Amino acid sequence: MLLVYLVSVASHDFFWDLSVYERALRDLRQGLDPYRGDAGLPFVYHPLVLDALAWLNRLVSLRFALVVLYLLSFGWFCREVLLWLRTNAQWMPPQAMHASGSAGVWRGVSSLLAAAVFGGVGVTAVLSGNLTTFMHLTLIAAFLMGQRKGGRLASYALVALVLVLALIKPYFLLYLLIPPLLADGKRVEWVRAAAGLALFAMIWLLLAHADPQRYAAFMAALNEEALGKSDYGYSFFATFMRIVHNHWLALALHVIASALLLGLAMLLFVRKARVQRASGAAFFLLYMVLTLANPRMKEYDFFPALVCFFIFLQTIPVRAGLIVLTGLCISWIPLLIGAMRAAGVAFPALSGASNTWQIVGLAAATLTLALTLLKPRVP
Repeated sequence: MLLVYLVSVASHDFFWDLSVYERALRDLRQGLDPYRGDAGLPFVYHPLVLDALAWLNRLVSLRFALVVLYLLSFGWFCREVLLWLRTNAQWMPPQAMHASGSAGVWRGVSSLLAAAVFGGVGVTAVLSGNLTTFMHLTLIAAFLMGQRKGGRLASYALVALVLVLALIKPYFLLYLLIPPLLADGKRVEWVRAAAGLALFAMIWLLLAHADPQRYAAFMAALNEEALGKSDYGYSFFATFMRIVHNHWLALALHVIASALLLGLAMLLFVRKARVQRASGAAFFLLYMVLTLANPRMKEYDFFPALVCFFIFLQTIPVRAGLIVLTGLCISWIPLLIGAMRAAGVAFPALSGASNTWQIVGLAAATLTLALTLLKPRVP
């Protein structure tokens, strides 16, 4: 922990997003606008998040505190994933039926490494130090613990955690859909998700009304970063924007593509599974699909979702390894094109502004192949 902290302090190329948070706090202390756009990477979090970071910074160095929180979230995530893999070893493919605890560790590590090198997405996500990566890891760990422990308290705790994380990144509300989808449409789960959404909307509006000036600055910074600078990340929306050049049409196409992908996953896997099975590996699949529904999916969103997807692939026959290997090879195309462009060799027909078509297209194709060509053997 201390080594990570010292490295992050000494290097400007490591955990660079922490510098954005620190700069925003300095501006706040000096009476400047934390959301100003002339200071490099912008701060695009809710004013409540800014206040929470300022409070944390008064207690201890913000950088040290966040590194500790990151390590704790990563440790919790690893623990819950390994517990799940060991508990469900008997549902693995025939060649893994003899899996021991060490084999479960290997499956988890291999999924993590595969996601880390997937076009460099994982490496970038972790090295950036962005809050979002570790928010995802925390939420995944909480879902797995909730499944393991069960009970009404765990269900409400999950909803509460999603709402807290959604104040930082509103698209986390998408994950409210996981419990009702896994529960085969139980009314109580849909009511709980709807109530959580309504509560979030009320809190969001109250906070906007309580500090309209800072809220307006926050929304202006967010709009400028996402729309003004065309920073759409790796989403379907980003791909459609380069095709149709219209925000509303691209968003409509994004919604349609996301709904079709979710419907495909539900039809070919979740709804065909027994309730016990649906609450197992189907969670990892749904997490990936719902992450793809984020219209501004960045590396720090894509990486945790890829880990989930590769864990899901571990639960189906060994041919999935070929799909993963093919995906990894294709995922490096954008980086290879970039290197060749730097060397003076250009392929205009293949490369785009952010080369999202290789990564997102591959994820959708891999998902379809895994669900249609391979027979799931999961709990």
